Amino acid sequence: MRRGSKPKVSDDEFVAWIRAYWAAHRHGPTVREVAGGLELASTSPAHARLTRLQREGRVTWEPYLARTLRAIW
Repeated sequence: MRRGSKPKVSDDEFVAWIRAYWAAHRHGPTVREVAGGLELASTSPAHARLTRLQREGRVTWEPYLARTLRAIW
């Protein structure tokens, strides 16, 4: 691991964070909140991971609607 770099967040940790956010707030997080909550450098890696998790059927959201991100239980 490079000096100063953060450990990678696993897919399970990513989905668990979304579930925890839902439990605490009763609505989905924004991509910016996901990036901040998981200490990612920007929203780009968060969006890329969310897109992949959606293709895998682990998360879902309504396109063009805010705060609809949710983990598939």
